[in-house]
Amino acid sequence: WGRRREEAANFGYHDGKKYTLKTYKEMADEFKSTYFKGATVGEEEVEDAYWNIVTCAEEDVKIEYGSELHSTIHGSGFPTNGNALNPLDQATGSVYTRSAWNLNNLNASSLLRFVKEDIPGVISPWIYVGMLFSTFCWHYEDHFLYSVNYLWEGEPKLWYGVPGNPPHRLL
Repeated sequence: WGRRREEAANFGYHDGKKYTLKTYKEMADEFKSTYFKGATVGEEEVEDAYWNIVTCAEEDVKIEYGSELHSTIHGSGFPTNGNALNPLDQATGSVYTRSAWNLNNLNASSLLRFVKEDIPGVISPWIYVGMLFSTFCWHYEDHFLYSVNYLWEGEPKLWYGVPGNPPHRLL
């Protein structure tokens, strides 16, 4: 049991180093280059390597992943009105500030516009920053709402969609 407890303590999510987007990208690019020994690989090779890690668990792979970064603190990549932390806000009043494609504006045309308090990840966007082999666990969305994702930069992201009914098939 002692060994299992130690393994459990070392598995999962832990606070990591602090990065800027630039230094995170440099670290992630270096990891990928090292992992694939500098070879250029396609999406299928990446997916095969991922599932080999997941199913065989014969090698330790350390992945750094930034999750649930609140957009009102860190910015969202989209301009808003009056958030001094968002460098894009210098364009306040621009067509992009008011655009329906701006993730900060999604709730303006839904019933969520009547919610007067901020619910992070529902009312205001969360930011996720991932690298090769980043994984977000399969789950139901908060309050069973739909999810909207925007890949701002980087390589393709692979999604697996699972029907909500019957949910036991996921397990």
